[in-house]
Amino acid sequence: MCLRRLSLACLALFGTALVAATPAGAASGLVPTVDSPIEGGGAPTQVAHGNFDADTRPDLAVLDSDAETVTIWRASQFGRFTKGSVLNTGNGPAAIAVGEFNGDADPDLAVTNGPDGTISLFTGTNPSSPTFAAPTTAPAGVGPGAMVVDEFNGDTDPEIAVVNFLTDTVSVLTGTGAAAATFAAPAAHSIGSNTGPRGIAIGKFNGDSDPDLAVGNVTSDDVKILTGGSGINFNSGPTLSNPPFGDPIFLAAADMDGDAFTELAVGHGTSNVTSVFEINTSLTFGAPISLGGLSSISGIALRDIDGDADPELLAAEGPAQGDELGVRKGGAGTSFSQRAGIPVPDGAANPIAYTQTASGAQPGGMVVVPSTDSGTLSVFTLNDYGLALTSGALDTVEVGKVSTAAQRVTFTNDGFGEVTPTSISMTGSNPNDYLVAFNGCVGVRVRSGQSCDVDFRFAPTATGTRAALVGLRDSGARFENIDTVTLSRTAVAAVAPGTGPAGPAGSTGSAGPTGPTGPAGADGADGAAGAAGAAGARGATGSPGAPGQQGPAGQQGPAGPQGRPGRDARVRCKPAKRKRGRVKVTCTVRLARASRTTRVRARLTRRGALYATGSVSSKRASRITLRAVRAIPPGRYRLTTVGTNRRGQATIRRSTVLVG
Repeated sequence: MCLRRLSLACLALFGTALVAATPAGAASGLVPTVDSPIEGGGAPTQVAHGNFDADTRPDLAVLDSDAETVTIWRASQFGRFTKGSVLNTGNGPAAIAVGEFNGDADPDLAVTNGPDGTISLFTGTNPSSPTFAAPTTAPAGVGPGAMVVDEFNGDTDPEIAVVNFLTDTVSVLTGTGAAAATFAAPAAHSIGSNTGPRGIAIGKFNGDSDPDLAVGNVTSDDVKILTGGSGINFNSGPTLSNPPFGDPIFLAAADMDGDAFTELAVGHGTSNVTSVFEINTSLTFGAPISLGGLSSISGIALRDIDGDADPELLAAEGPAQGDELGVRKGGAGTSFSQRAGIPVPDGAANPIAYTQTASGAQPGGMVVVPSTDSGTLSVFTLNDYGLALTSGALDTVEVGKVSTAAQRVTFTNDGFGEVTPTSISMTGSNPNDYLVAFNGCVGVRVRSGQSCDVDFRFAPTATGTRAALVGLRDSGARFENIDTVTLSRTAVAAVAPGTGPAGPAGSTGSAGPTGPTGPAGADGADGAAGAAGAAGARGATGSPGAPGQQGPAGQQGPAGPQGRPGRDARVRCKPAKRKRGRVKVTCTVRLARASRTTRVRARLTRRGALYATGSVSSKRASRITLRAVRAIPPGRYRLTTVGTNRRGQATIRRSTVLVG
C-alpha cells in the first residue's frame, strides 16, 4: 500500500448514458516501490547508477564506508532491484562513481580510499552480467574524497577529478586509454590555502566547450569556480558564498533556464538551507536564492525526472530523528515549487535521481536514497495519474432543485504504486452548487492501472452558468497544486407554482357498513269524536209516502264472548343478494292452526315503523309471505294480522315475533 507520494505535475487524485471521457491532463508523482525501503544491511553512504547488464534498466552500485564494500543491485521490472555481488574496496572509502575506463562496452566503477590516497578501479567483465574484475588502484593525492568523472582533454578517455581536503587541492587523473584502466599521475590544482575542499560538481559556467568545476570548501565556507582550459588545466574563477550559511559540501549543477549556462545548487551541511546560484552571463552569478528545508542537508541531487525540461531539486535532510527527502519541482528559470517532504529511514544521505526508458513494466524516473543508520535503500518511481470528466445528456435544472443527470470525475492510476485518496477538493466560482452523489474514491486503495469515480449532481443556487473546480487529495505529500477538472452547467429560474386543471373523477368506493337503526317515532293521538245532531220534530201523519232512505247504522252492540285462541304466528325473513344498493327480504308467516277467513293481511312493525307487509286470500290460509319495505335487522318485532271473513267481520291478532 502506498503511504507516501509526491505529485510532480499538478497531482490530482483522483447512471446515465455516458459519452467518451475528456481528460484534464496527467498528474505525476513519486511513489515507493513494492520493496522500498530495501533492507540491504550494512551502512550505505553513496549510490551510483549504471547499466551493468546491457538491458534498458540502470543498475545500482551502493558504497558502504563502514564495511568498505560496494554491493551491486541489479534492476528488474517495476522499479525493483535484486541484490548481486559484493566488491571489496580499499581503506575508508569515501565516494563512488561510474565511468568507462578501459575502452570496452562495460561500465566500470571508481571508489576513492581516503586513508590509502588511492582510487580502486573495478572494470566490468561481461556486458550482459553485472560482474567485475578484481580491483586495481591509482594514486589520487592525499586523502581523496568526493570525485567526478568526465572527459576534460578532448580525447575519448574519461578523466577523474577528486578533492584533497588535507592539501586544499583538486587532483585530476588522466585516462591513458589502456585496456587495463590505467591513469597518469594525478595533476594537483590549488584551491587556495585554508579552504578545505569537500564537495565537487561539473558544469558549464563560461559558455565554452570545456567542462568547468565547482568546489565546495568547508574551511573558507565558499565555493570556488575552476574553468576548464587546454588539456586538463583549470583556471581560477569567481568565488561564491551565502553567509551565514557554511559548510557548502553538497554540490549539483544543471541548466535550469535553458540558456546553455549551468546553474549551481549548494547544500549546506550544518544548516537546513540549499543555496541556488543563477548564472546570467559567462561567470557572472546572481545573488543566491536560499531554500529552507527540514534540517541539516546531507546530500542533494538536481535532475529533471518528469520530462518537462525543468530540473527537480532533491535534498536528504537529517534531523535528530524523522529524516525526509525534501523535493521541490523545478519551474521557470531558477524557480521551484514549495517544498514537500517524503519520510525516509534515519541516516539519509546523498540521494541520486535518474531517468530511464519508460514502458508498461518500467517507470521513467527513479530516485534512490541511502540511509546509513538504518542500512536501507529507499527507492521511488515516477508515476502518472490521470483525471478526466465524463458527462452524459444533462437535464435543465431550476434554481433550488437538484439535477437528475450526474457528471462523473474519474481518477486513473497509470503508475506502478498504489494511492489512497483522502478527500475531495471543491474550489472555483460556485463550489456549493454541486453535490457529491456517489463517492468511489476517498478511502479506496487505487492500484496500478485501476480507476475510481466520483459523481456530482447540480444543485444551483442562482441562474446562469455555474462552475466549480474538482480535485482529489491523497495521503501522500505533493509539491504543487493538484490537478482539477471543471464542472460547468447552466441553471434557469424556478417556475412559480399554479393551480392545475381538475383531474378525472375517481371510481366509486365500496359501500360502507349499515348504520344503526334509529329510534321509533311516538304514536299519534286519536282524533276527537264529532257531536251527535239533535232529533227532528215529529211531523203530522201524512199519507204513506215512499219508502225513506235507510237510516244510519245503529251503535255497535256489546262485544261477544271471546272466541277460541287464534293461531300463533312464526315469521322467518330471508334477505336476498344486494342489487343496485337495495336488499330484498322475504318473510314467511306460519300460523299454528288454519283460519276460516277468506282474506288475511299481515304487518311487521317495530317501534311504530313498518318493516314488512303481505296478504293472502284463501279459504284456509296458513301461509303468508311478507314483502320487506326496508332492511330488517335481527330482533324482536310486532306482527299484526287482520283476518276478514265472508261477512266482512274482521279478526285482529297481535303477537311478538323474533326475527333471526
